[in-house]
Amino acid sequence: MNTSYLDWAATAPPYEDILKESTEHAIREFGNPSSAHAAGRAARTILDNSRARLAEALACLPERIVFTSGGSEADTIVLLSVLNSRGPRSIVISAIEHSAIHEQATALESLGVEVIRVKPERTGLVSPESVAEALRPDTVLVSIMAVNNETGAIQPLAEISTAVRSAMARKPPLLHTDAVQALGKIAFNPSAIGFDAASFSAHKLGGPRGVGALYLARSIEV
Repeated sequence: MNTSYLDWAATAPPYEDILKESTEHAIREFGNPSSAHAAGRAARTILDNSRARLAEALACLPERIVFTSGGSEADTIVLLSVLNSRGPRSIVISAIEHSAIHEQATALESLGVEVIRVKPERTGLVSPESVAEALRPDTVLVSIMAVNNETGAIQPLAEISTAVRSAMARKPPLLHTDAVQALGKIAFNPSAIGFDAASFSAHKLGGPRGVGALYLARSIEV
């Protein structure tokens, strides 16, 4: 029986050549990339080359890329960084974020962080005006997904960034986007649209599971 797989937004079928190459590297360059010996240096070269290739795709410096175990971990790193802010603090997310964002936001609420959830319009888009109106003087993070994993709606991130930075010009919050559904499918340059952080996952692109990345325009404490 022939079947057609259509659930690419959940996970993409892996490309055989990518899995083969990653397996070969795992066997051949098995060293700890932090080690100074030959095996470690060989692994470091592969890691650095991979970082440089992703940085080129995102038009950013390689040192702005942090590899993670997936998109969910990348999201978690950003959201948990909120706990380093002192005093009252709030974050703004959309009501249609992936569970990786929602679950961490709920955890933050239990720790005293106010979470403002912005509902989308009937079109599925989150309006820049709604995000700006949701901001509080103590807002330290705004997280809006780039492309919705269920509807495919492409959010107006550049306009959202402009609205947020205009509303909080003196001390703008960290702007983060879960871009798991964007990379490789639409043109995406986080710096060009004014976002400070973006999360990615390899298995959405036909890569191996357990591999993700986080773009950070500036360092954050976790």
